[in-house]
Amino acid sequence: MKSEKFKSTYMEYHHMVIHLAYDILQDYDLAHHVCQEVFIELSEKIESMDQERIKGWLLRCAKRKSIESAGKGCRKNKVSVSAEE
Repeated sequence: MKSEKFKSTYMEYHHMVIHLAYDILQDYDLAHHVCQEVFIELSEKIESMDQERIKGWLLRCAKRKSIESAGKGCRKNKVSVSAEE
């Protein structure tokens, strides 16, 4: 039952999650990574979730993970400049 519920939810909403993540990140590969993270988390919680709330949960989770991912990317690209140079 869990696997069928997850599979049908994935098929219905994965494009929406990727699209939202891409809108925030402007990076197709990162958007797919966020989508994977979102659905991994969903797989752990799907049995206890109300079917009517899954779409909203997916959107909130995808937005949060995309923002976190964008923040990590910004921190990775920062360059330290010391006063000695």
